[in-house]
Amino acid sequence: MVLLAALMCVVGSFITVRLWRRTLQASGRMRVEWSFLTGVTAGAAIWATHFIAMLGYLAPVPITFDAQLTIFSIVIAIAGSGLGFYLSGSARKTQATLVGGATIGLSIAAMHYVGMFAYRADGVVSWSGSYIAASIACAIGFAVVSTGLVKASIESHGRRYADLAILSLVVAIVTLHFTGMTAFSVSPIAGLSSGADSEAFQAMAMAVAVAATIIVFTGLSSHVIDNDTRAANQRELEHIASHDELTGLWNRRQFSKVLAERCSRGAGSFHLVMIDLDRFKPVNDTLGHGLGDRALKVIAARIRHVLPEGTELARLGGDEFAFIADGMSAEEITGSCRRLVEILARPVIAEGHVIELGASMGIARAFENGATPDELIQNADIALYAAKAAGRSCHQFFEERMSEKIQLRRSLELDMRRAISRDELEVHYQPKVDAKTGAFTGAEALVRWNHHERGQLSPALFVPLAEELGLINAIGAWVLARACTDASSWPAHMSVAVNLSPVQIMDRRLVRTLRQILKETGFPPQRLELEITETALLGNDVQALATLTEIRALGVKISLDDFGTGYSSLSYLHRFPIDRIKIDRSFVARTPSDAGSASIIQAIARLGASLGIKVTAEGIETESQRDFSSAEGCNELQGYLISRPVPHHQLEALFAKARSEAA
Repeated sequence: MVLLAALMCVVGSFITVRLWRRTLQASGRMRVEWSFLTGVTAGAAIWATHFIAMLGYLAPVPITFDAQLTIFSIVIAIAGSGLGFYLSGSARKTQATLVGGATIGLSIAAMHYVGMFAYRADGVVSWSGSYIAASIACAIGFAVVSTGLVKASIESHGRRYADLAILSLVVAIVTLHFTGMTAFSVSPIAGLSSGADSEAFQAMAMAVAVAATIIVFTGLSSHVIDNDTRAANQRELEHIASHDELTGLWNRRQFSKVLAERCSRGAGSFHLVMIDLDRFKPVNDTLGHGLGDRALKVIAARIRHVLPEGTELARLGGDEFAFIADGMSAEEITGSCRRLVEILARPVIAEGHVIELGASMGIARAFENGATPDELIQNADIALYAAKAAGRSCHQFFEERMSEKIQLRRSLELDMRRAISRDELEVHYQPKVDAKTGAFTGAEALVRWNHHERGQLSPALFVPLAEELGLINAIGAWVLARACTDASSWPAHMSVAVNLSPVQIMDRRLVRTLRQILKETGFPPQRLELEITETALLGNDVQALATLTEIRALGVKISLDDFGTGYSSLSYLHRFPIDRIKIDRSFVARTPSDAGSASIIQAIARLGASLGIKVTAEGIETESQRDFSSAEGCNELQGYLISRPVPHHQLEALFAKARSEAA
């Protein structure tokens, strides 16, 4: 009986401490629920230990049990210990240890002595007060120690404290029981039976042990299930935290972590390859993000198929991927990248749509092109940018000259954002003349950037940069306002032409900005001419048509620049409100000696005359070009032969000289 009780005590204490630890880690309502479960498990184990050991007591008299007090004793064990477990989780550490531990110890003692009152011996019963006091003190003391050890095991994450807590709880239960039983003695009464029914007690002990074991292991099962669930949830959270939800590849966080680990080792060179899809943004814009996501899944599967098994591959975000090429030579990486370019250029079929994509790649070698993750990523990005600049759908290895070019670009980006506030931009004007009379008819406004360190920069360098940075609208509005202000001082018959970027035409605020500038400067709209190119109409001709129609309604004229170099010139003349055609300088430069160019100029001049559209020949640099263009019917001439682009004060001097000569 005693051995069975001891086994129940040890197993119950082991499971109780595990559940107790979980109780202390919970909070709010969960702590209440775990306190109840721990209390049921601990109470059943403590009561079973007491009851089985008590059945093993060899009393010299017949024994009976009071059923109500016996049931009440197990209720005390469950409720009291459950309350103690809950109180031990209080925020005040010392107070929680003392109060919680004392409550558990008192519940063990109360359970024992209530159970002893249910133990009815048909004899003379006597008690020892000193042993009773000692048993209660031992129960409380060791329960407090066990509470402190359980909390220490959680804080230190150490197994040693948990084992000591189990031992301390076992000692609390055992010392309470055996010290308490030492305080109890019974003497037979003459003429009554001299012993208890040990076989019946053994059967009862086994029944109690089985029932208690079921309860205790039910608590253990709950704990195991909770641990498994928590572990599964933790694994799922770790997977979510480290993997891209759409493609299942590593995400940027996990890839950065692995890359940092690889760099920290400092041994074993590898290559970092950055992949950026070409033409992916229009897929999302035109077909929707749903089809875009499907395309990304297909692309991810294709990349995995090409790369060797175990390659560290990640989707960094959007349409950007990266992988670490380990143990591969430059030739092998070149072969893999070419294969990727070829595979990723194949169409993706989704819901009946044929999605044409491509990929550009930048490659950086660890410890040669950078020893830290940031340096590697930056240099691989620089190589990727170089691949895009080289025509896309290719790969580039990082070279130092690329870094210098990027640094120049980034420096220009920063300076461009401050160019207007620094008053570094200015407008030059290239005059135009009447082809027949040679009189000035106006000028074209051309923006110039006088950089504070690099001097005057070509528009071919900074205008595309301004378009990429989203600054072209602000710069374009400034040029428009400056041109209208300067042209207000010109003779009333002269017009000013201002170039519009394709980005400006797609800006829905353009018409409102133009209307405001005309109002503020007081410049007549019929003297303003806006020049557009055919490429400005290719992206969204519906939006462009709506914008140009509104501009034309203000009285502003529209000029089609670089005519003849695009794809749909004739259809544009039919659909859009065009007032002037400017023949591209590439045709003018070869006249009159080149028969093909001469024929093109003749055809354009006749086309303009038949449609009522004025024609300007730009790029006039020789007398023969001027004579030919005038003879073939061009209305205006523009080029270096007449004048180079000049600042406004020099232009006014040209106008004044022309008026003086005419007079």
